[in-house]
Amino acid sequence: MRAVLTAVCGLAVLVLARPSFADAPKLWVDADARLTSYHAVYIAPVVTDSGQPVASEYDRDLRGRIRSGLASTKLPPLEETGKAPGVLVLQVYLMKVDPGNPARLVAGVAPSQCVVRATLRDSESRELVGDMAASAYAAPGGIIGLFAGNSALTSVADDIVNAIKDRMH
Repeated sequence: MRAVLTAVCGLAVLVLARPSFADAPKLWVDADARLTSYHAVYIAPVVTDSGQPVASEYDRDLRGRIRSGLASTKLPPLEETGKAPGVLVLQVYLMKVDPGNPARLVAGVAPSQCVVRATLRDSESRELVGDMAASAYAAPGGIIGLFAGNSALTSVADDIVNAIKDRMH
């Protein structure tokens, strides 16, 4: 009986420790947008909705996650860009970020609420190719929420990558 109780309690702690994403991501991309004529993407530095640079850790985390998500696709990320044929420019706007509980920051778990807008533009014409938004709210899951290990930043970055991948065919 004690072994069963221990197993049930252990399972309950694991379930409670997982972060929950209360807000489902919301993505809007032109239904007709296809990225088949492009061969690379430049991920511009992340800015606020007013065009100001964001905190370096947010820029690093968002761009790094997007870069790694696109690395093995038909649209590999470029380190630099100018006006070049077949290159997209991805601009991410950090609209809202809320780190939530300060204890999560101490534990190294990044923001618990995040809203971004991302645009894809042709690098030569600057024509808008895609426009999307994503939001996530990572609620700490119970008593072990400090060790959740995932963040709203990670979630929105993955949403952007997935939206781009969906348009590559």
